[in-house]
Amino acid sequence: MTDNEPSKWDKVDLTLLALIGIVGIDFLAYVCWMLRSPYDTIMYVHSLWRGVWIAIVLVAFVLLVGLRVWLRPKGPCTRRQRLRVWGLDLLLLLLAVTVQPILLFWPMVDLGHDPLRPGAQVCRQYHHLGSKADPIAERVDYLLYLPAEYNESQKWPLVVYLHGAGAIGQNLLYVRAEGLTNQIEQGKQFPFILLSPQSIHGGWYPKLIVELIDHVSSTLPVDRDRVYLTGCSMGGHGTWNIASSYPDRFAAIVPLCGGGDPRHAKRLAGIPIWAFHGAKDNTVRLASGQTMVDAVKKCGGNVKFTIYPDGGHIIDDMTYRNDQLYTWLLAQRRSPSRQPGPAAANATSSSPSPAGKK
Repeated sequence: MTDNEPSKWDKVDLTLLALIGIVGIDFLAYVCWMLRSPYDTIMYVHSLWRGVWIAIVLVAFVLLVGLRVWLRPKGPCTRRQRLRVWGLDLLLLLLAVTVQPILLFWPMVDLGHDPLRPGAQVCRQYHHLGSKADPIAERVDYLLYLPAEYNESQKWPLVVYLHGAGAIGQNLLYVRAEGLTNQIEQGKQFPFILLSPQSIHGGWYPKLIVELIDHVSSTLPVDRDRVYLTGCSMGGHGTWNIASSYPDRFAAIVPLCGGGDPRHAKRLAGIPIWAFHGAKDNTVRLASGQTMVDAVKKCGGNVKFTIYPDGGHIIDDMTYRNDQLYTWLLAQRRSPSRQPGPAAANATSSSPSPAGKK
């Protein structure tokens, strides 16, 4: 075959294959992302830099396709012309199978290298390696907030916030958008360290959360007698569950629109509790919270229960804007008699996730 003879490859338009590749691979990645967590895709293009880079890649792709069409000979072509066209085809395919999916679906921040900044929430990462006795091995992404007046010469209270099911995933923007963390995003400042982990698969593992608390407490000046736990919806369930698994670790807990296992109420009798629920909550019924409150009171526990008569499931904003909550919370201290003891038998179980996205 001479250079001027048409080959069978001249009849194959690899540009069309590149276009099919980019559409097919992105669609497959999108479907896999949705299957892994039904909430991840809601906000996957949610930052300015991500949108800018996607636009640049798409523009580059369109320009390359145009150049590819312009360079492709209409008739028989030489070997050099074929190599030049095939080179552009390979570049287009490279964009299709690597750059574009990475821009669309890669985690949005470098979680391991975000420096601490007083007065701001930063992204951090913790790795739980697991063992034969503890098969759970996963990465925990979390937000860490330091007070604006933070200094290492004094010990600070630590509040642990557990989000609802709507923030499940691997994107900390979801966590920033709800509950206690969102108060900081709106400009509110707090006189405590705030630790806000993200659940990747749903539910909360008590042992993993306590291990994360120990990790943060070992690297920052945390007052271990003033560690508090709060959360809404799935996080409310997690608050009840983790506190009953490790009742000696917390000075007080604040569960919102969540329920727990009343059989473990006796373990919570020594923890000050302020629970909140909406009377018109159709996602986690009021009875779930009321049952836990009644069970703890029956065991002699110290429980306050606020019911919003017109409140539905979304009560986190009105609750976390209440300054009286923080006055009460920060006044609580773990008594000397309640020092950390052995974990409960169900310490590695996951709390149930309520229906709905909150």
